[in-house]
Order: sequence, then structure tokens, then C-alpha cells
Amino acid sequence: MITDNRVSKEEFERLRNDQSYVKVIINKINFFNNKVAKEVLNELIIFSKKNNLEDVYSWTLYKLGKIYVVEDLYQNADELFNEAYEIFAKNNNINGMISVITGFIGSKCMQHKYAEAIQWGVKAMELAEEANNIELLITIKGNLAGVYIVIEEYEKAIEILEQIEQLPWIGTDINKVAIYLNRAICEQSINNLDNALYYIDHIEKLALQHPHYSLNWLLEKAKIYIKKGLTKKAEEMLLEVSKKRQEIEDVEFDSESLIYLSKIDVINEKYQSAIERLNNIETKVLEDRELTNIKIMYNIYNLAYKGLKEYEKAYCYLEKWIEIEKQLRKIQEKAIFTVLDEQKKNMLDKNYKMLYEQNQLIYKIGQNIISNLNKKDIFKVIAEEIKNILNYDIIQIIVYNEETKTYQYQLVIEEDEIINLNSVDICDGGFASYSIKRKEDILINDVENQYYRYIDDHDKYLKEKFNWRAEKFTKSLMFVPMIIKDKVVGDLCIQKYEKNAFDLSDLSTFKILSTYIAIALDNSSLYKKVHYNANYDSLTGIYNRRKIIENINKLKERSDYECENYYIAMMDIDNFKKINDVYGHIIGDKVLVESASLIRNLIGPEDIVGRYGGEEFIIILKNRNNNFKDTLERIRRGIEQLSIEINNDEYINITVSIGVAKFDVKNMTLEENIALADKSLYKAKNLGKNIVVYW
Repeated sequence: MITDNRVSKEEFERLRNDQSYVKVIINKINFFNNKVAKEVLNELIIFSKKNNLEDVYSWTLYKLGKIYVVEDLYQNADELFNEAYEIFAKNNNINGMISVITGFIGSKCMQHKYAEAIQWGVKAMELAEEANNIELLITIKGNLAGVYIVIEEYEKAIEILEQIEQLPWIGTDINKVAIYLNRAICEQSINNLDNALYYIDHIEKLALQHPHYSLNWLLEKAKIYIKKGLTKKAEEMLLEVSKKRQEIEDVEFDSESLIYLSKIDVINEKYQSAIERLNNIETKVLEDRELTNIKIMYNIYNLAYKGLKEYEKAYCYLEKWIEIEKQLRKIQEKAIFTVLDEQKKNMLDKNYKMLYEQNQLIYKIGQNIISNLNKKDIFKVIAEEIKNILNYDIIQIIVYNEETKTYQYQLVIEEDEIINLNSVDICDGGFASYSIKRKEDILINDVENQYYRYIDDHDKYLKEKFNWRAEKFTKSLMFVPMIIKDKVVGDLCIQKYEKNAFDLSDLSTFKILSTYIAIALDNSSLYKKVHYNANYDSLTGIYNRRKIIENINKLKERSDYECENYYIAMMDIDNFKKINDVYGHIIGDKVLVESASLIRNLIGPEDIVGRYGGEEFIIILKNRNNNFKDTLERIRRGIEQLSIEINNDEYINITVSIGVAKFDVKNMTLEENIALADKSLYKAKNLGKNIVVYW
């Protein structure tokens, strides 16, 4: 039996009652060297067979198979994986099946059997989707993207990595680094260097928070800099990577760093230095069996010897380079790329009806938003329409204010009851804060057991939830940020009281809806802005010339009697040009704004005012027992008494001239009516200004 300093007898005995404890033992074994690890695993195999512990047995086979892959014993590894997979499949243990598949993928890649690796990867994706296990789905897609990178099928890899970016992120930061790094590798390899740096920048931010993270991102950044011609900076990065790797891994040379340092040597025409670097690592590079690195190494040898005019050696390495290139092309031809394409086609066929329903709903939401300019009504429409396609117990529509770093619950409905919630600071935590800050979706089907990925203080969250409705509590939820031009404008959330209420299909639907709702809301705001600018003067906030003319024309549609009771007044700020010349246009604008505000406050409910142009206003007044004259006189006196501040404790006073004409719709055109009022205004100016003149 195993001794205490490895795995204790008590731990073995515990497996009789709790087979899941085997994972704890395996985690412990991960820190053993391969020799000791195999001894413990073989003991576990004997123990589990003797006690009929099938789950323990299958997990032990899987772990032993992974060690055989490291030791290049691929046939042994595959035999163990096959046996473990059959047991997991028989017991419908999805996690076990997918774990074994990751082992298969590693083994097949090391054997350069990439087509088989891809087939296993597609199988694992189907299992993860069927189990609605997003964490495993992200892992498998990441592994599959890695396979495509190895065989230089970068577009295929990007396609898969983009799928990962569309999933709600529930992995650790180190998993995120791996995904971003793969994307950077792809973008760099197809010469999208700015895109590659975009992902490297994201990794660098995470690496600053976690210094222990792999240096691979810095190596990749150096490759990008080499392609950009920034060889000096690239060399500094490579030397840093090489030094740290030597310290961490206790190796004499870091082969990958030296490959790219030798590439810089060739660029700088230091051909002998390049060859010496490569000679130190050639054996190691060949042992690692990474075809891309081998190909790059042979190409650099070829260029270096060509630079030294040693053409025979250069040709020798050129032939080796060509041979590796042929191997890669052969592998690519064998790889079954159509497997993923067929899976995509099946998914599209399966979801066609759902997408049609989504489009119908989106169209309806858009139409309702456009036809309804009241924001509260818009949000209610959204809530009602979403429920037609996604069932929920609670919906939250949240708007985010980037300036104040707060978000406001615009609408919260729980079981058809509207709940009012206060605005929340983005730093206060919670699911919405997480989603908005990270621009990430959240899909949880068991809040009590999965909350820790998103909120630190779950007790506070529970308390707040129970304050709303003590007898019920959310078990499943989805949060999706609404994003316009890469800025979060809000968040949508739906929740259910039952576990496992939502799947990836629901999330996909919800994401599409959030995108279109964000666009529709943005368009609605734009529509309101355009509508306002079309009718109102942007400076003073009163009607513009077009709108005031439109309103006067409406008067003509009324009866002749009614029209005869209206008067048109043209009003002009006296000496306005001088005010602009002496005090500047800012003060001139202030004069117009305060004058417009005063007029608006003094006219009656049936009177209208607009800015006719420049410093000129037009007012339409209804004559109620001849009181329109009193109104105009109050306006004149009110403006005369205005004190416009131009500096601290320094003010100016202004006056206006007003010309008035009766609105005669029967005998005159609109232009003629306005012209009469204008003549009265001209007369007022000639009489000394600051008076009202009637035609």
C-alpha cells in the first residue's frame, strides 16, 4: 500500500464511500514526478478493480494516459483513454468523457494525427453543448483552436476563438490569457499586426495583476514587433523572456526565444551569430516536434547561410524547409475541416425557425420604440415583447451612465409587479456591475453554487434579494450588456426561480435582442434629437423659423373668424450687432437666450413664439378682449429691465423694438402679413427703438 508521504491508506479507504475523492488524489499526484505518479496510479487501479470502484478506475486510467502522452508512449495512452471513455460513456458521465477527449486531442496532436484530434474536438463540443456546460465548452473550443494553430489554419482558429468570445466568460483570468494569446498568434500569423497587439494589450493588463502568468504573451509581442520593424525593442523582450525562462525552467537555452533572436540577427545581417544561436537549440527544437518552429528554424538557417554566400548549406536547409512545408500541407489536406462546417450547417437549420421568430420580435420591438417616444413606455414594450420569446419571472432593464459610473434600473418587473430600485455605483459589485465593467454576458443556472465567480459579497446580495420577495429566490439568470460603438449603454437581465432555466440557445437569443434593442434605443434617442432640431432653435429652445411658419399656416386652416383674432409681432433686439462687437458672441447668445425665456414666460397658452433669424423673434398672439397689447408691453418692459451679466458684478441692459400687424388670412398671404409686421418693426426702429408700433 502507498506510504504516508505520497497518498495515505486512509485516503484510499475513503474512496469506498466517496468515489469523487479520486479527483483530490489526482490533484495531489500532479505534484509528483512521473515515476512516483505512475506507482500511485497503478496502486489505484488495483484498489479500484478489487473494490469495484468504476468511477475511480476510469479517472485513474485517464490520468495515467496523460502521463504516457508526456512520455511519448502514445499507443499506451490511447488504449487507456479508450477504456476510460467507454466507462464514462456507459455511465453518461459527460465531464469524464470530455476530460478523456482532451487527452485524446493532446495525444493525436503529438502523433501529428490532426484530423482525428479535430474529430474528437467536435465530439467534445457537441457533448458540452448538450450538457449546457459553458466552462467545458470554452475549454474544448480553446483546445480545438490550438489544433488549427499548430497546422497553420489560422482563419479556422479565429472562427472558433470568435465563438468563444461570444460565450459568457466563466473561466479564470489565466484561461482568458490563453484564449487571447491564441487570437494574437493567429492575427500575427496572417499579418493583422494591430489586431494582434489589441489582444496582447489585454493580456498585458491581466499579466500585471498576475505576475506568475506565462511569458508567452511577451514572446508573441516580440514577434509582432519584429514584423513591424521594431527589432531593437523586440530583442529586449526576447532577452527578457529567455532569461526568465532559464531561471524558471532551469534550462541552458530557451529555444523559442533564440529562434527569433536569430531571426533578428539575420535582419541585421549578423549571419554567423544567427547560425551559432540555432546550433545551440536545433536538437531541442527537433525533439519538441513543433512543425511551425522547425520550419521557421530551417528558413532562418537558409537565409543565414545565403547571407554568408555558403549556398550549398543554404540549399540544404531550403530543401528541409520545403519538406516540412509539404508535411504541413499534407496534414491540412487530411484534416476534416468539413466536420465543423457540417456542424455549423446543422445548427443553422435547427435554429432557422428560432431566428425567424427573433427577427419578427426584433422588428416589432423596433416599430414600437419608434412609434413611442416615452422612455418608460418603451421599456415596458421591450419587457412585454421579450416575454413572448423568453419566459422569465423577473426582468431588469438597466441604463449605464459612463460619466457618473452609475447604472439606473429603468424598469424592474417581478411577477408582473413593477419594483422601484435606486441607482447603483458600478464599484458596488453585483452581477450587473460585473457584466457592465467587463462587457461580458453572464449565464447562471444555479445561483447559490455559481455566484462566487461574479460577486464577492454574496450574503449582501442574498439579503437584498430577500428584501424584495422573501418567499422566492432567483435560481437562474442571464445578464447581457447593451453595447453601442464599443461603449456599454446598459444591461438586460432576466431571471427564473427554478434551476437550469436557460441554455446557450436562450443566451444567443437574448444577445441578439440586446444588440437590436440597444440600436433601437440609440436610434430612438437620435430620432428625438433630430425631431427636436427640426422644430426648435438649438440656442434658445423656442420654435425655429420652419416650425413657427408651419404653426402660422395651421391658423389659416381655421375659420376666418378665429384667424381675425390673431396678431403677428416681429421683435428685434436693439443694437445687437454692437453688443456682439463689444462684448463678444457668447454674451450675444446669452442675450438671445434670456430674451426668449422671458417671452415664453409672458405669453399666453394659445400664443406661440419662435426665432425668425439672427436677433429677430416672431410672436403670434391671440386677441382676448384687446389684451394682446398688454402682453407685448409687458414683454418690452420685461426685456428693458433685464440685467445681462457680462463679468462678475458687471451687467448690461438691453431693449427691443416690436412691430405688430393683424393676421389677415382672407385678403393677404402669409408673407404679406409678415411683411406688414416687419414694416411696423422698421418704423419702431426709426422712432427711436424700445417701443411697440402697430400697423
